[in-house]
Amino acid sequence: MITITYDDKKYLLTYTRETARALQSSGFDISEIRAKPNVMIPMLFRGAFLANHRDVKTKVIDEIYDNCTARADLIAELVSMYQECVDSLFDETSSGNAVWEKS
Repeated sequence: MITITYDDKKYLLTYTRETARALQSSGFDISEIRAKPNVMIPMLFRGAFLANHRDVKTKVIDEIYDNCTARADLIAELVSMYQECVDSLFDETSSGNAVWEKS
């Protein structure tokens, strides 16, 4: 989780499976972040607000991003957080009781 303080308000940025799915449904593709940074980076940043700050307007989110320092490090951390969320779909350490087998 990333905490950003802007105008005396704290924002907790994170991704959940639900927010990652919403981000992908809106056209986000992590593999295109270098090819289409003007589209993918803002989507990645805005998507991190969905879990805890869904009601923050896009204009405010963009203003926050424009005022962030060390953006390359911020983007790298967001990419890592997003990827961890997606990778959790393949997590083998689940304690669930559903057992599957090939017939």
